[in-house]
Amino acid sequence: MNIGMASALVALLVAATANGGGAQEIITRRGAEIEGKFVTSISSKTDHRGDAFTLDVKHAFGKSSIPSGSVIEGHIVSVLRATRRHRARMELSLDDLKTPRAQAVPLRLEITSFASAGGESAFASASALTSTNNGDVVVKRGGLLRLKALEDIVLPPRAAAKPAHDNALESTPVPHWRPSTYTDELI
Repeated sequence: MNIGMASALVALLVAATANGGGAQEIITRRGAEIEGKFVTSISSKTDHRGDAFTLDVKHAFGKSSIPSGSVIEGHIVSVLRATRRHRARMELSLDDLKTPRAQAVPLRLEITSFASAGGESAFASASALTSTNNGDVVVKRGGLLRLKALEDIVLPPRAAAKPAHDNALESTPVPHWRPSTYTDELI
């Protein structure tokens, strides 16, 4: 075995040990599409940079096995309000996928389309929503974003269950010692 192969094997063993020995699970392949439904409304008129939003994962297309009940958490990166000279625009960051088991997985997604929940008019491009008229971007609760995975979405391995007793001595009962109640007297 050459030195390069040996060092690669050692690196793999160290990584497996650091991850608790568990395998990572790819739940969505790069290029797969995900549909997310807004849980709350957002607007370029009322929301600000840094405000958080949540999407319920409604459907995943292609090679995807996102756990049911997962949500995507994100925040607003920038807001450009509508003026006479330009349309309103909101840049969004889709930060994490939160699974029902409370696992947080960082995401790299792009927005491919937007469907309104009633009356909103905006179009989507990469990471932003832009108004189609001279008004503000308004996304009502229930609005749908279609997203594309820019890289595989991978669940971290679950932590290995710790045994109840790490040491066999801990499970062995220890005799209870009591001080003697009698005294020896010398005559």
